[in-house]
Amino acid sequence: MAAAIIPGADVSIKTLQIIVEGIIGVDRKIAIAFTNLTDINSKDAVLFSAHKLDHTARGTVGTFSYYIPIMLSKFHWKPYAGLHPITAWQNEDKTVHVMWSVPFDYNLYSNWWNVAVVDGCQSPDSNVHENLYNGSRRMPYPNKPDKSISNESNSFWVLGYMSNDGQATLYMKLVATNYIPTSSCLELSY
Repeated sequence: MAAAIIPGADVSIKTLQIIVEGIIGVDRKIAIAFTNLTDINSKDAVLFSAHKLDHTARGTVGTFSYYIPIMLSKFHWKPYAGLHPITAWQNEDKTVHVMWSVPFDYNLYSNWWNVAVVDGCQSPDSNVHENLYNGSRRMPYPNKPDKSISNESNSFWVLGYMSNDGQATLYMKLVATNYIPTSSCLELSY
């Protein structure tokens, strides 16, 4: 899987289409953009591409994770401390897991994807992938393509859209829940 980081403002569906068209020699491939529009880390976009193995009757499927380091100040009052607050730092790190599937046989299957925001720093392993793929262990059920969706989870919105063809694009934005999504929040412009 190839990856690159670019300014988030430079990402569009057209950018993803150019990337996926640049993968030659295979019919099932995907270009993925994940843009962080929060005040945490940066306003950069991470771009991924993946494809099936050449000369095989398979699609492409996988999972990646995006780590969000958060340190929040928490104030705790103790009865014996009087009116002076005692400040404790609590680690509120999150991980965004993203799963995609671009099948080989469109007579039986269609593209689908899933996203979940979980507590802590987690690597994408086979359990995470299976839970996202099947919608289990408190993970949401997978999303069908050609629909703009927004999932609110753990103080963040993940807004996204996936196309439904063998040269798939998956476009996502991460925003804080104090951001109110509108119908044009994805700005799916070409």
